[in-house]
Amino acid sequence: MDVLRMVFCIYWTCAFLNLSPNVNANGNQCMTCKNKFKPCKVTHKFLKILSKADQGKLVPKTANDGANQHLDKCLHPGYKLTDTLNFTICSGSSDGICHTIAAKTSDEYVISLYCKRCFKHCDCPELNKGNALREEAIIVTLCLAAYYFLINYNLLA
Repeated sequence: MDVLRMVFCIYWTCAFLNLSPNVNANGNQCMTCKNKFKPCKVTHKFLKILSKADQGKLVPKTANDGANQHLDKCLHPGYKLTDTLNFTICSGSSDGICHTIAAKTSDEYVISLYCKRCFKHCDCPELNKGNALREEAIIVTLCLAAYYFLINYNLLA
């Protein structure tokens, strides 16, 4: 009977700890997106919360709040996270660069998705992608020049 009581106690203790909120928001991380996107400038006031479920998790800091070395470099100045995010927050910070903040993960594919969402909202250009409008304009110009050449020299008879 004592073993059953001990198992019951351990079970409920673990269940309670699992349900308690993460008040220091250690479940979040500032994503490293520099290898996928060019760092683009936004104002330090820029803030885009991509999910309504995360709306209340970003709150102003109080005088008693200490610095969070992992998130303060990415987070909107004067704010803190109170819980682990469900989705993504795109934030300007004191360095003027668009940052991606989301739940901790080591999956590179998930990180790239988070970064892509934020950099779309921050209007950042992707690395290794040319400017499609400029390339199309060059191709159209070359086609028109070739057509003009063929018409004027009677090569299209």
